[in-house]
Amino acid sequence: MHCGRPRERIHRPQTRRRKENNDEAMEKMRLIQANLAKARDLVETLLRRERKKRDIVVSFYKGVKAMRRRANLIWLRRAI
Repeated sequence: MHCGRPRERIHRPQTRRRKENNDEAMEKMRLIQANLAKARDLVETLLRRERKKRDIVVSFYKGVKAMRRRANLIWLRRAI
């Protein structure tokens, strides 16, 4: 330990780039933003479609259950 003497520094190349706000960077950011908005809209549309399909399937099976109940009641009435 030497007082008043600076430490020896290990030379490391600069790994982080400084971000510059120029027109090219801003245009890239706008493109990325537009692509993300399109992707979000696509996922929302897909979710709406899948929910509608699920609702159709659920309502179909509810109808099938109701038809089976009616059929069972008819058979029970005939059996009596």
